[in-house]
Amino acid sequence: GNGGQTALCSPCSGELQGDAVKMVLNFEKGGSKIVSLDLVTGEGRRVITGLTLHTGRAFTEQGQLMVLELCDDFLEPMPVDEIPQTAWHGGFKRYSGRLLSFDLNKRTVTCLARYLDTPSNLCVAGNTVYISEGMGLPGRPIANADGETVALEGYVRKLSLPKN
Repeated sequence: GNGGQTALCSPCSGELQGDAVKMVLNFEKGGSKIVSLDLVTGEGRRVITGLTLHTGRAFTEQGQLMVLELCDDFLEPMPVDEIPQTAWHGGFKRYSGRLLSFDLNKRTVTCLARYLDTPSNLCVAGNTVYISEGMGLPGRPIANADGETVALEGYVRKLSLPKN
């Protein structure tokens, strides 16, 4: 190799390119990926594909790559010119996010958490993962898991990693 001079990057959010006049933001399910970029040669190599809008990644001390997926599907895309005053998904299916663990050497993936509420960031500290959930504009009316309309608020979830 090149002495470890590589970087992981996410060149595609999965946003669909449509008409010249976009009325809503749309994303392609499974269109997000992570590539390894050789910083010496500039060559890229696909490492992980088929993600649905991944929003965060971090390595554990054991070398596992943790990846957050915001959701598994898209509902009611958010209009680009207004914020609806009614309960609106805003494009993302809530309570369908996941925390995935990738062993890049063995080429395996494990789902460590399901049903996350649009997770957007993660931080790994030792054997603990902190995940921010509840995307969007605080106070915006949105349906919760029971279908009731509530004001959106964010929170941080704390998870312990399985011991190897």
